Order: sequence, then C-alpha cells, then structure tokens
Amino acid sequence: LIEQVCKDTVLEPSLIPVTTEQLQRGTDVSDGARLDVSTRGFWTPLDRAFTDIRVLHPQAQSNANTSLFQMYRRHEAEKKNKYNDRVIQVEKATFTPLVFST
Repeated sequence: LIEQVCKDTVLEPSLIPVTTEQLQRGTDVSDGARLDVSTRGFWTPLDRAFTDIRVLHPQAQSNANTSLFQMYRRHEAEKKNKYNDRVIQVEKATFTPLVFST
C-alpha cells in the first residue's frame, strides 16, 4: 500500500555504516543494521523517511499492570532510542516508529 502513495520504497533497507558520528547512548551502531521500510514522500515530497514496526500484545502477562498508553509510549521510546539519532545524523532522513497492538 505504501508503494502506491510514496516513491523509492525499500523493504528492510541496510543503514549506512557509522563512521565518526557521535551518536546518543543506546543507538544501534552495528554494521548491517536494518529498519523495516524506507521511502520518499512519507512526510514531505522528496525527503526520505525510515519506519520500524513493532507489534505489542496488551494481554500478555508482562503487561498486566501497564496501561495501553504506557505500552505504546515505552515501545515507541525504545525504537527512537535505538534508531532515531542514527537515521537523522547518518542517513539525513526522518525516523518514525510504528507501534501496533493485537
């Protein structure tokens, strides 16, 4: 579906290797790191955007004492902590974590 509204859509694109960039603690700096989708025109016509998808299970026992809002926020924050700085500084693009529940 995203290929119908955006251009240059790539599934599981490899990220550019980190060289001398100073990235925030917790950022994935491994060679061969991948995200789920990259595309042009997701937010603005020519800019490249990366997304990474996570599906959470609110009924899991590990989520018993957590509100749905807190679950979404935690998973979003984990993805941003891992990839946002690298995508902005190295890829010169935007990063949007997509979090869904079952």
